[in-house]
Amino acid sequence: MMVKPVRARLSLEIKSRVWYNEPLLAAYGGKWKMREKDMKKKENSAFTLVELIAVVAILSILLCIAVPNMINYINAAHEATAITEAQICVDAVQRYLDDERAKGTLTPLKLRRLMGLDLSNPDSPLKDYISGGQKEARIASVEADLPTGRLLCLEYKNRYGTVKLNIDEEGNITEAEN
Repeated sequence: MMVKPVRARLSLEIKSRVWYNEPLLAAYGGKWKMREKDMKKKENSAFTLVELIAVVAILSILLCIAVPNMINYINAAHEATAITEAQICVDAVQRYLDDERAKGTLTPLKLRRLMGLDLSNPDSPLKDYISGGQKEARIASVEADLPTGRLLCLEYKNRYGTVKLNIDEEGNITEAEN
């Protein structure tokens, strides 16, 4: 007995995207048509005015929360920068006073030249001790003990604020109370 091979037919039916329902297919005479309502939906697939207003409202609320926080972070960074630069100025002025005292030329006039000194000026008396500084940064006032050449107090100003630092006998730097 001989077995005949069986041939099976495999048919795949691929359907396109259906924009209609079966009863409508019969109503349109069995043709593949889309309803006019569905065609309009396809052409006008955009956001409604209510959706856009909701998005704008949510973004506005987020900005009202985020912007003040960012401004506070920026101001805190400016204050920290001013304190750091004031401490650098204290070190530079103390080294200047030590050198002038060692030379025997430390006078009230030399101390007065430091007051109101623009730190970005390349011809300043501190040019060998400090390089540059923020734009519009300056030493507002300096207090020193001339016989010992020890810096007592320094006031630093830049466009973001003023920092006053006190230096104790051991050389510790503390921010003065306002």
